[in-house]
Amino acid sequence: MWEMLVFILEGLIFIIVGLELRNVLQALTGHSVSRLIYYTVALSAVIIALRIGFVFVGSYLPRVISGKAESYPPWREVLFVGWAGMRGSDSLVIALALPLVTRTGGPFPARDLIIFLTFGVILISLVVQGFSLAPVIRWLKLTADTAAADNEESKARLISAQAGLRHLTEVGENQSATSNAVVNKLRQHHEHRIHRLTGEKVNDDSQSDARYQADYRRIRLEMISAERREIVSLRDRSEIGDNVMRRIQQDLDLEEVLLSSHES
Repeated sequence: MWEMLVFILEGLIFIIVGLELRNVLQALTGHSVSRLIYYTVALSAVIIALRIGFVFVGSYLPRVISGKAESYPPWREVLFVGWAGMRGSDSLVIALALPLVTRTGGPFPARDLIIFLTFGVILISLVVQGFSLAPVIRWLKLTADTAAADNEESKARLISAQAGLRHLTEVGENQSATSNAVVNKLRQHHEHRIHRLTGEKVNDDSQSDARYQADYRRIRLEMISAERREIVSLRDRSEIGDNVMRRIQQDLDLEEVLLSSHES
């Protein structure tokens, strides 16, 4: 729903610009077409160069200062990120937000030229940079690299499972005989998860009486809460990204819903 709303709002922005562009062109009769094209192309080149330079500085300077030279990203990927920075509706909103008149009551200086140049830069950005993305990817010989994301998610799932196991150890004390059986069952299950994430295997078994299942749901829900807190903590410490956190949270939420539905 939010993506649809954003799409509609962006479409309305371009419609408003289209309606405004006729008045803008009429107000720019004092500028020749060649000069307007020159301004637009020159401004686009400056903006693209500034973004590429900013991306390179932002990617390498913090690592130089911190001494983490081994974590330098490949220059090809940095260059592509800089080239892929296309202009969009935000620039149009800012240009259209300029007042029509100044505080003294006179017309805002060069407002029509600013709107025209903004529209021209966006047009060049979308057409030139947008249609060139595929050729640039081939030229830079970039390939999809999912290994880092997979390792990040595997590490997060392992740490999450370990957090749940630590909580299980805490609640395992002072439990009834039935609860002790549940703790042992959950311990085996979580040890199986941890060993599976590390490439090892353990044996597993099952029990199914009502008291056992009730204790299982209660303790497992507590473990899920502990795992969820650990995942959020990893994200807050910038050890994992938002996408990895959401995927793991989705699995935990689904298991929590299933446990709660069985309980009801």
